[in-house]
Amino acid sequence: MKTILCFGDSNTWGRVPGVVKRFDWNLRWTGVLQSALGPNYRIVEEGLRGRTTAFSDPLRPGRNGREILPTLLESHSPLDLVVIMLGTNDLKDHLGLSPQQVADGVEALLQLISQSDSPDCRVLLIAPPRIVPTENQEMMNLFQGAIGKSEQLAAELRRVAEKAGVHFLDAGLVISSDPEDGIHFKQHAHGVLGRYLATLLRDLFGESKLPVPLPLTEEAKKRVRKLFAEDSWDKVETMLSEECGNRLPLLQDVSATNLERFHFAALKLSEGRMEALEAAIRLAKEDWRDLLVAAGFGHDPSAHKNWLSENE
Repeated sequence: MKTILCFGDSNTWGRVPGVVKRFDWNLRWTGVLQSALGPNYRIVEEGLRGRTTAFSDPLRPGRNGREILPTLLESHSPLDLVVIMLGTNDLKDHLGLSPQQVADGVEALLQLISQSDSPDCRVLLIAPPRIVPTENQEMMNLFQGAIGKSEQLAAELRRVAEKAGVHFLDAGLVISSDPEDGIHFKQHAHGVLGRYLATLLRDLFGESKLPVPLPLTEEAKKRVRKLFAEDSWDKVETMLSEECGNRLPLLQDVSATNLERFHFAALKLSEGRMEALEAAIRLAKEDWRDLLVAAGFGHDPSAHKNWLSENE
């Protein structure tokens, strides 16, 4: 059994956007990850509201990640993987930290892992999604000036990951923060992230022969939302990413933007009906050229761009 420690803040704890409530375990990304990976993996969830990377917050004692991580590493050892998703709380206005300083804080955490009882365990560093504008006045005041900083954070964390030789994921390419408070994830996003990580980790541990599915582009997501009810978004996006993208024959090296042609084709044929989407994906698996022709995208590589655009 592989043991995976997930070390994070309120988004690992599972806070509901806009209210101080917690999603149930099976709805949080850690619980979704556990369910997707199965009994051969043990997910240890260590999320705490307000946690920072390596800096003490005078307004919220006990949130310094560097101070508690050594205890957790020893408590849960031996570990096969540590997943770190931190940095958002470091951008609070009163802490006055730059993206570079936040990345330095993460680097300190990586050093602690290398010195722990599990020095050979792997590390996946996840850059949290960008902070987005919100009408939540409390959050706006707390994170004043943080939106611009958060847009720079992923690049800084990638630099640290490459320097340390650890795995890296920019979660902002997979999910987005909820405008309800600008910081936290909707239930839908928890599901998408958990399932995406399950595929990524199977690949990391050499248990998958398929490429990690690329997440949908924002344009593809917009069309999903136009066609399907909100309670279906998660399922539709997962189906398109995992079954109608870069896992199709000869599409392994195609970019997410170029995969839009196939995603749009399946969505067009679906007409917003799940059973029709499933039929379109089956057609793609048999021969994706037939999918493109059926949707009217077979002869013009750019024809899909005008389908269901903002003006339609």
